[in-house]
Amino acid sequence: MSDDVWAGWLTKAERLFVAVLQASSLLQGRENTLLSQMRPVIESLCGLPCDVATMRILASLRGDVIALEDENDNPDPRVVCQIGPNVRAAVSSCGAADNKRRRTSFGRGGSAVKIPPKVMEKHARSFREAANAFAAATKPRAPPELCTSAAPVALPEPADPSAASAPLPPLTTDILAPSAATFCDWIRSQPEYSGQLMCCDRRAARSARLVPLESSPLSESLRGAVSARGIAQLYSHQDAALRALSAGEHATGSGKSLVYAAPTVQAVLDDARARALLLFPTKALAQDQLRSLEALAEAAGCSHFLAASYDGDTAQVDRPQLRQRAHAFLTNPDMLHASVLPQHAEWASVLRQLKLVVVDEAHAYHGVFGSHVGLVLRRLRRICAKYGSRPRFVCCSATIANPLQHAARLLGLAEEGLALVGAEQDGGPAGERTLAVWLPKELPPSAAMEWHERMAPGGAKRRVSCLSDAARLLAHLVRHGVRTIAFVLTRSVAELLVTATRELVGEPLRDKKRLFGGELHAVVSTSALELGVDVGSIDATLHVGLPATMASLWQQAGRAGRTGRPSLTLVLAQDSPLELYFASHPAALLARPIEAAAANPLNAELLQLHLLAAAQEQPLRLPPPPGDAETEPELCTWGEWKEPATAAIKARELKMVGSRHNPRLECSELGAAAVRRISLREICREKVRVVDVTEGAMSVELETMEAAAAQLRLYSGAVFLHCGASYLVSDCDLDAGLVRVRREDTSYYTEPRDHTRVAIMGITRTLQPAGRTSQPAAAEPAPAVVPASEPVAAPPSTALATAALATAALATPTPPAASVSPAALAAPTQPAAPAAPAAPATTTVPASAVHFGPMRVSKSVYGYRQKAKLTGKLLDKCELDQPMKPHSFDTCGLWLDPPSALRDALEERGDAFARGGLHAAEHLLLSLAPLAVSCSVFDLGCQCTRRKGDEHAERLLLFERISGGAGSEAHKLRPPRRGCIAAELGPKLGDLLAAAHRRLLACDCGRPGGCPGCIQIARCGEYNEGLSRQACDIVLRWSLGMEWESHLPPLPAKPDAKGDGETPMLKGDASETETAERLCLVCGEG
Repeated sequence: MSDDVWAGWLTKAERLFVAVLQASSLLQGRENTLLSQMRPVIESLCGLPCDVATMRILASLRGDVIALEDENDNPDPRVVCQIGPNVRAAVSSCGAADNKRRRTSFGRGGSAVKIPPKVMEKHARSFREAANAFAAATKPRAPPELCTSAAPVALPEPADPSAASAPLPPLTTDILAPSAATFCDWIRSQPEYSGQLMCCDRRAARSARLVPLESSPLSESLRGAVSARGIAQLYSHQDAALRALSAGEHATGSGKSLVYAAPTVQAVLDDARARALLLFPTKALAQDQLRSLEALAEAAGCSHFLAASYDGDTAQVDRPQLRQRAHAFLTNPDMLHASVLPQHAEWASVLRQLKLVVVDEAHAYHGVFGSHVGLVLRRLRRICAKYGSRPRFVCCSATIANPLQHAARLLGLAEEGLALVGAEQDGGPAGERTLAVWLPKELPPSAAMEWHERMAPGGAKRRVSCLSDAARLLAHLVRHGVRTIAFVLTRSVAELLVTATRELVGEPLRDKKRLFGGELHAVVSTSALELGVDVGSIDATLHVGLPATMASLWQQAGRAGRTGRPSLTLVLAQDSPLELYFASHPAALLARPIEAAAANPLNAELLQLHLLAAAQEQPLRLPPPPGDAETEPELCTWGEWKEPATAAIKARELKMVGSRHNPRLECSELGAAAVRRISLREICREKVRVVDVTEGAMSVELETMEAAAAQLRLYSGAVFLHCGASYLVSDCDLDAGLVRVRREDTSYYTEPRDHTRVAIMGITRTLQPAGRTSQPAAAEPAPAVVPASEPVAAPPSTALATAALATAALATPTPPAASVSPAALAAPTQPAAPAAPAAPATTTVPASAVHFGPMRVSKSVYGYRQKAKLTGKLLDKCELDQPMKPHSFDTCGLWLDPPSALRDALEERGDAFARGGLHAAEHLLLSLAPLAVSCSVFDLGCQCTRRKGDEHAERLLLFERISGGAGSEAHKLRPPRRGCIAAELGPKLGDLLAAAHRRLLACDCGRPGGCPGCIQIARCGEYNEGLSRQACDIVLRWSLGMEWESHLPPLPAKPDAKGDGETPMLKGDASETETAERLCLVCGEG
């Protein structure tokens, strides 16, 4: 009999055995456990029929656990299950009248008992061993039929115990053994999760498109090396990229390491002096590819090939030897900018023979970082031209909307000179993918009230902690044996999720090396594992919060199912208006297109800085009269760098040298100082060491972090989470760069309470309102949801992608997904918001001028909150003895100036204008900003903590939360960088305000203070206190140029003569005021 028949029989027997144990635990409270009573439970659990003959087979295999009482000539015997030896003796000693002993003896009490996972695994393993031994002894005969009335089965002893067949895959500890493909069905079958799975969209598998290895452009030695790795055929996109490179073209396409590893090794095989430069965004990715590259070279017989990682961790003493001997350098753009290019004379032998430059994960180079990298690559091409080399470039990228344009922008090359291997040429296999969206349950008012002691009953509309649901779902996936990566947005959330899940499953989740080796079932990560690190066979990805872009979501989801196996992508919505909308309208999420990667290396400010760096490396050549010649073609055209060069000359950062016919620009000392301030990633250079000084243990340095991050995570009384362990901060000296912590298990974590002060350093640009379009009072906009079903038309000058604000109307499918299946969206959902009427085709512009300018933001921690690790429930609020020293950074932002009449009208009616109206409107804008510009919800901030004396408390103001990166005096030297988020958002602010107003009207919470579906956000520094839906509605109407006076509430009645007319103070307001006053006295800011 074939092994497949026996394998199927063993699988069925195993599922039946586990179902019997689980059924016995569920029926623990019954006086009698007849087979007829257990049968429906068993069959519902495992989906297989069960009869007396089947039970006899199971009892014969594991008589120490399962036994049948009175089975002779009894069609309905009693079933006894027991954990322990010699169950038959226990049954035989049981009297006929002893009903208690006749029932299932599993557990101690009289109610249902859940079998511990470890116990279940132990008995399942023993059953598997016995079944395999039986199979080995019985072959080649057919296995006994299950579910028939056959006679008891006699189990022969195997002639050779070692002859047992290979064990089956590990048994899961839950009954139906759901896989990644069936996990959603299993979740829907669980009553406690009813209505939370909002969407379960299944996308069909895709078979691989292969090309014979013999027809590839690889040499014979490389073909042998590839074949030795078990690869007999290439994917179609790999073959296309290799052909483009062999033809001498630059190439860009999907990231497969073989596309650049093979040409790198081939170049060294052809010329032992050849060199290659491989750029990766992270050190971990470089290390991962180093091993693969070395293995390929060794298999190809290139014994002299040497690849080396060259980064900040490379010892100084080793660097000269590596420059002389290594053929391939795996590094990052930071080292290229700070070490290779400034010291190009020491790299002359490498640069002369440079044949290949690889830019891996090119989609990661976007925004300001991507603009910096684009200029660094231009400087590399310039220096290569100096040494007479013209290397080929390979850009590997995940799926983005503009791969060819993005690569051309990064490299400074014409699109015509690049060969694109696009998504339509992707020949890789893809298993069936299930994409599900999860909505946490809404808390009852009594539970929601406990989140904050100041909230009145019903004053908050909150949901179960997204972190709590994520821990439970991840625990289920682990128990089912589904190998999972859980992606979170921040490091602190990762630590909390590890701790919470570990408590549920009792297993470590964190070690990435063990994940690669297949030892772990789950790992929790930030976006670090989003890039192309090979993480082996992953079955599912869990996303705690929606990533900033759809490109990022699909890149993370692509970590699973890479071998063609079915995979699961489960997105958990957080308590924010944007994510709750997508959870309730998953079709809008699934229809969102993948965004374009945005980078602008020709940004005037950045280009000026890199002109200084280029002049340091080699003087810039000015075109001779009449000035129309291109002297620096690798950088950009003369028309593009003329203005930044002129500005640098005026700032005395560049100086003119040479003759009239050969003019050149050199970097001055002032310019050299500016170059030293360049930080590609805008990372804080000040570091803080965290040292464990637990009593009785040796002091150990746990971590080094940036000072800006340490200021918000490390303060007296803070809980520092590291590798799933809790530490209490015992001594904090940020000035000395040292924080001491001691190990202590806590049931809570801490969040800082900080005050933010914004100082506007000037106005660099103002967008005047081009006209207003007011709707008549009778044409009140009906409640609508954001995005609208039809977008509001934007003026041509704003260049707003209105489709981004109307994603529900988008029809472009997200590659590689198919269109949304209506059946997949038929799952139980929360009541949907009313359908939006067609919006009038009018231009939406703010009613007030929109100002831009540089800002200085100061943050000071004055206290913290203690919150339960698993539920997020607020436990206590604490204040520091002395507020922390403020941390300041320079950035840029935008603002509007509301009229004083608006403020007076709201305050006359008892509504807080600043905190109630402006701050609520800012919350909505922050939540919906990713629909208008390519940014994360964490990229922008507002004045959460408005205090007495804050200069700009009565302005509608948004700022970028990351430093401008040009030094502490940046606001005196230059305007805010062009292309920044604030500058990009400005022309689109009118449409964003209109979207915010529609979102406010669409929310049916009916609560004066709003809810997370409208004006509340989870990261509010004031815990969403004092917000007002009514005041927010008035502020938004004013900002959109709509009539707002008639929507004001009536004036309150005048107080009696006996009363004092004062508004009762909320509990805790005095302490907050005292804290603010003490803060001002300490920091001297107001």
